[in-house]
Amino acid sequence: MVGRQLSKAGLRILIQVSNRRNLAKVEIRVQQFPGIHVLRKARHAEIPGWRIMDRIEKTLNEIDKYCLAKELPSIGQEKAKIIKKIIQEKRPKTALEVGTLVGYSAILIASAMPEGGKLITLEFDKKSAEIAKNNVSKAGFENKIWIIIGDAKKTLPNLKEEFDLVFIDANKTEYLAYLKLAEPKMRRKAVVIADNVKLFGNEMQDYLDYVRKSGKYESKTIEAALFSGSRKYAENSQDNMDAIEVSVKK
Repeated sequence: MVGRQLSKAGLRILIQVSNRRNLAKVEIRVQQFPGIHVLRKARHAEIPGWRIMDRIEKTLNEIDKYCLAKELPSIGQEKAKIIKKIIQEKRPKTALEVGTLVGYSAILIASAMPEGGKLITLEFDKKSAEIAKNNVSKAGFENKIWIIIGDAKKTLPNLKEEFDLVFIDANKTEYLAYLKLAEPKMRRKAVVIADNVKLFGNEMQDYLDYVRKSGKYESKTIEAALFSGSRKYAENSQDNMDAIEVSVKK
């Protein structure tokens, strides 16, 4: 039996892990951050290790179907493979997401992060955040994903963590503002992934100019097919293609 107790900024987590019979037992207790609405719930869980990936994949498939039915944007499976590969290569210990929506990308990112990794995801809409919280619970990531509700331009400056990875998929005209708020909290060689840079490139041109021309980043564009549920947003895409911008901080 291995026990670990951490305390930081009002957060108390107790994690117990049992290796017998390939079971993981997790107990989590969390105190509230002053002035910030953090969605967490204490729980006890025993999950057979061989079922964890099935549980994650099932949750992601359910979210895909939900987004398709509701005509909500989602990164989709093709982008998901690209993003997951980047994360597996980078192995970030801490990650930040701006724009949770219903939790697909948060769960994807967390699933690719190494053991002990932590993802903080920021969502403006309370209803979306509640749906995301439920999906995070289904995937078994309550101890890895933190959902904070509010305007990211106000909640992001309050974060104390340093990040190895930043994923931006929120208000397209605010991408540069989000990045500049995150920059002081980003470690050297941190990776920034920005979604929808082909689909909404005109709305985030200031962001693209910054990561491509400021000299602060090495940046490249990777194209990928649109998720079918996102195609009502694709008036500017005749080939049903979108792209992500992957930028590495120098």
